[in-house]
Amino acid sequence: MNLSPKTRRALWIAAAILFAAGSGWIQYQVKVNVQGGGGMGAGSVAKMGNVAKDMIAPDFTLKDLGQTNVPLSQLRGRKVVLMDFWATW
Repeated sequence: MNLSPKTRRALWIAAAILFAAGSGWIQYQVKVNVQGGGGMGAGSVAKMGNVAKDMIAPDFTLKDLGQTNVPLSQLRGRKVVLMDFWATW
């Protein structure tokens, strides 16, 4: 398929717009649906207290992709758990 430069540029612009819209949707989902309305200290992470390297993580509960509550203690000893903490600010 040989596309003209104008068509190729239009496709790149459309892809960038879709990427920006998707990123905005994900950010909305995290701030509103996952954190319960957003705001500092709204989630369970604020309740964990001081956690240092090589400590066993305190138990907390989060929802999985199927919206089922999963406590961390349920996964101990059976699986490797990777926690990725990030923020949009």
